Amino acid sequence: MVIINQIKGGEKKMFKNKLLLLSPVIALLVVFIFSLTLFPTVQPKPKNLPIAIVNEDQGVEIPNQPNMGQTIVDN
Repeated sequence: MVIINQIKGGEKKMFKNKLLLLSPVIALLVVFIFSLTLFPTVQPKPKNLPIAIVNEDQGVEIPNQPNMGQTIVDN
């Protein structure tokens, strides 16, 4: 019976401590803010990204067929 009374007294002290009541709310708020800051990085869209075509293959010379690698480089 003494243990039950001590537990009940501890509950009263716990509910009087405002920081103990607010700590789960604060933790969830911090996690929510971090999730909002990371949301745009999930699928970033590249803007003004320079692209280069590197054509180091030798290509195959087939009679009566255009060399497509050279055609791409020329255009």
